[in-house]
Amino acid sequence: MNVRILVLTLLAGLPLAASAMPPGPSSRAQATTEAWLQLQPSGEKASDKAQSSTAREHDKSMERWLKVYDYKIPEVFKWEKMSSGSSGGSGGN
Repeated sequence: MNVRILVLTLLAGLPLAASAMPPGPSSRAQATTEAWLQLQPSGEKASDKAQSSTAREHDKSMERWLKVYDYKIPEVFKWEKMSSGSSGGSGGN
């Protein structure tokens, strides 16, 4: 009986041990990557010169963006039905 209680106590405490990872980056590379990714939304290193595009450049970029609609989506990527119980990725049925 005491062994069973001990095992159940250890199993109950297992999730707590898994969540004991210290906060923050786990490596120097991750810290560097996070620092770079924060530069964009913060605007800390933004250029003080306004960057604009000409009307021709804008039209060309819109043409390029609209070209994606020229191609049909392959059947392999289409989902016929999604059930609320699926975890996704299976394509429905």
